[in-house]
Amino acid sequence: MAPHEAESTAIRLLTAAVAAAVATVITAALHPFLAQNIFLVYGLAILGVALWGGLVPGLAATLVSTAGLAFAVLDPHRSLVVDATGDRVRLVVLVFFGVLISALAEMLRSARRRAAERERSLRESEASYRSLFTQTAEALCLIDGDGIFVEANPEACRMFGLTRDQLVGLTPAVLTPEERADPGETARQVAAALAGEHQRFSWWGRRASGEIFPLEVALAPTRYFGEEVVIAALRDLTEQRRLEEQLRQAQKMEAVGRLASGVAHDFNNILTTIRGRADLLAERISPHDPLREDMDELRRAAELAGTVTRQLLTFGRRRPAAPAPASVSLRAVVGGIEGMLRRTLGERITLVTVLSPDHDRVRADAGQLEQVVMNLVLNARDAMPDGGTITLASGPAGASAVRLSVRDTGIGMDDATVERVFEPFFTTKAPGQGTGLGLSTVYGIVRQHDGSISIRSAPRRGTTVDVVLPSASPRPTGDTAPAAPSGAALPERAREAASSARGAGAGIGGGGAVLLIEDEAPVRSLVRKVLVRHGYEVVEARNGKAAREAWRRDPGRFRLVLADIGLPDVDGRMLADELAAERAGVPVLLTSGYGGELDDDGARGFLPKPFTPAQLLSAVRGALVSPAA
Repeated sequence: MAPHEAESTAIRLLTAAVAAAVATVITAALHPFLAQNIFLVYGLAILGVALWGGLVPGLAATLVSTAGLAFAVLDPHRSLVVDATGDRVRLVVLVFFGVLISALAEMLRSARRRAAERERSLRESEASYRSLFTQTAEALCLIDGDGIFVEANPEACRMFGLTRDQLVGLTPAVLTPEERADPGETARQVAAALAGEHQRFSWWGRRASGEIFPLEVALAPTRYFGEEVVIAALRDLTEQRRLEEQLRQAQKMEAVGRLASGVAHDFNNILTTIRGRADLLAERISPHDPLREDMDELRRAAELAGTVTRQLLTFGRRRPAAPAPASVSLRAVVGGIEGMLRRTLGERITLVTVLSPDHDRVRADAGQLEQVVMNLVLNARDAMPDGGTITLASGPAGASAVRLSVRDTGIGMDDATVERVFEPFFTTKAPGQGTGLGLSTVYGIVRQHDGSISIRSAPRRGTTVDVVLPSASPRPTGDTAPAAPSGAALPERAREAASSARGAGAGIGGGGAVLLIEDEAPVRSLVRKVLVRHGYEVVEARNGKAAREAWRRDPGRFRLVLADIGLPDVDGRMLADELAAERAGVPVLLTSGYGGELDDDGARGFLPKPFTPAQLLSAVRGALVSPAA
């Protein structure tokens, strides 16, 4: 027994004894008036003590009262001995009933104590249930057998945009869009849940604002203040559906990317033939021939088509390509795609360029910078459905950076939208009119180039996007890219290239040949013709099987393996490595219509399609004079 419990019991015992003694004195004083009813008074005294103190105090009161009775009722002047038989019986009866009353009182006290404990436990359980119900992150509602909400936790109220008092008393049909409401089905589901059948189904809810949103509902039976009800767990599927839509959109974009890469690959093969044949024809046309102008236009068109395929490959790239920063002219980049941009924008939108010649060069990858400009301009176009003006401007951004600004006079954006524009898949356009990848792609490219991007906008006041890139020193004169050959200059350059190529061809010596592995017949024919014209021996193979057969007939004959990566029966890189392993030191030059960079250790050369005869000859010569050769 704990110390405080022992102390409490001792106090009750002492109090019971005192009460019994007082009752004895009072009863003795009233004895002449009560006669034999004195035992009734003692019984009431013992009962009161027992009810207050319990079994032990009740027994103590009985003993004290019995002794007092013997002293008061019997002859107190003689002794405490009880002589009369009737008095002895009364004393025995008094003791018996005192004990019985005390025992019954203890049973009553125990019952009351258990009832109090059950009530306390019930209150604690109810408080715990209430805490769980109200504090859980799940939206929970209680629905009675009539299909009426009788309780809702704060999360459910937040979900529907209602207070508890507003939600309680409604039916699920009130919180469902009219065109989707089905009271009969709801009643059936609630009845099934009350019968013990757990229910799980999809549902459409309507918030107080009128917004329609998807839900997943789980119903199960429970009790609420003794009444059979259904507890409904509601899960808002808005975010899940958004993520699923993003996944579907990403899968679509991946499929479109594969398609774009495939189209670009095939188109580059065609362009290789067009550009190569055009260059060969240009060598045979004099500068004064009337066909010369048409030929030059044909070649320029082929170069423009090559720019388009580069953009398709950039779009279809499955992983971001590492930029190859160089000193790039903003005016050159914008000028190269300006015609395409104007045709894309249409007649209702005016494109204005204000590009500073003094702050023109940046360190960037030209192809990715083109993508940045195109995405920003097309985004600005979509913000001006009724037409307007787009301005491309450049200028300084501190001592070592250049700012490229794209301004439009469109509808603009509020602050909340501006904060999210760089998030992948976020778009303000209607479904089917945008993917939400444009600005996130721009953001990624700019960050790759150690630059920054910011947006200034306001509703109905247009938008300005500022891209800041590290500035670059002017390109050295000797590094300037040559202009496209035209007029009388072409034959002279062609003769120089031919002379160099013949020298390289003579340098391989010993009747060495080039093993050309290419599945596209027009490209294979063009490459053979160019190489043969410049003194090379060429052995053609249209696939891996033919290449192996030609190689094994005389491996020592070949001084160079020129292979396309995308062969129909084998990867060109694996085939080239296989052949090179049989004869160490043979140089390998790979080519591909997928463009990009070769993921390699530098032991193999790479020539992206489309290429010109001059580029082909230069790449072959470089491979033959490399240390590996």
